Amino acid sequence: MTSQYNSEKFDSCLNTFREIYSAPAADGFKGSVILPLDFSLEMDGISGIIPHSAFEVPTNILPKNYLVSTGNDKGKSKIAFILHTVDHNFNNNKWTTKITGQTLNIRFNDLTEEQKKAIESLKEKNNFNKKAKEKVKRNNTKCVEPYTTAGLSRGWEGKKVDFVRTVINPAVEGPKLTKKYGKTLAQAILATIQIEQGYSGFNWNLGGFDITSGGWKFNPKLHNGYVVAKEGGTGLCKAFISFISFETFIEQKVNSFKSKGFSNATTADKFASTWYEKWNGFGARAVRSDEENLKFAKNMWINNSKYV
Repeated sequence: MTSQYNSEKFDSCLNTFREIYSAPAADGFKGSVILPLDFSLEMDGISGIIPHSAFEVPTNILPKNYLVSTGNDKGKSKIAFILHTVDHNFNNNKWTTKITGQTLNIRFNDLTEEQKKAIESLKEKNNFNKKAKEKVKRNNTKCVEPYTTAGLSRGWEGKKVDFVRTVINPAVEGPKLTKKYGKTLAQAILATIQIEQGYSGFNWNLGGFDITSGGWKFNPKLHNGYVVAKEGGTGLCKAFISFISFETFIEQKVNSFKSKGFSNATTADKFASTWYEKWNGFGARAVRSDEENLKFAKNMWINNSKYV
C-alpha cells in the first residue's frame, strides 16, 4: 500500500462507525440503517481489476446490522463493494492504481410472516386504487351533445344538472350511519362503498344508478335531477340519478343492503361472503380469483371498523 493509506485512521473511523451503528443507543436507535458508502482507494500498481467487479470484505470487520440475521444466509454480509472506476498512474518510475466505487446490497433478512402479509395487503390496495383511478378517469370524460344514447331520461321528471365529483369521508359518515342503522349495517355499507367506488362518485351517486334504462322514479325528497356521464364499463353516455346528499343516497339504497343480508354480517368472513355472492354476484371473478376477492373484502370490512 502507498503512504496515502493510514491504518490507524482507518481503524479509528471503523471503531466509531461500529459504536454508532451496531450498539443500541440511549434513544432506542439500534443501527438498523445501512448507509450507502462511497469509497476511494489508491494502492501499488495491480492488474486484472475490471470496472463493475464486486467484492466482499471479511464479516468480522462489519457492524452486526450489516450481516444477515435469518435464513440460509445467516452470518453472511448484506453488502458488497462494486467498482466504478479503475485508474492507473505511472509517475517517477512508480506504478499506482486507484479504484473508486460504492456499496451494493446483495443479501437481505428473510421476511417475517407479518411483513409478507403487509406487502400482499399493500399490493392489493395499490391494485384496487389503480383500477379505481382508471374507472374515475373513464367516467369523468365529458359527454358532448348530441349524445350517442337516445332517450336518456326516460320518464324522468327531474331536470338535468351539472356533473359534480363527490367523495365521502368515512370518519365523518361512519358515526352518522351507526347512529341511524346500527354498527353492523353501517360497517357493511362503508366497506361495500369502498370496494365498489373507493368512497367516491358523482352527484352523491355511489352506486351507478342510471335512468336511461327506466325503472327509477323521480323523488324530490331524494333527488335533485339527473346528470349525464359515461358509463365506466361500456363508455356509453347515460343519464344517472343526481342525489341531494349522501344521506338521501343511503336512504334509497339501505333496503337493498338489508335484503342482501348485510345486517347479519357481524364478522369479516360473513361480510365477504355476503358481498361476493349476493351483492357482487361473483362479478369480480373477471379480475381476481375467489380467494383474492374474499380476502380483499375481509380487509375492507376490517379497515372500516374504526369508523363505526
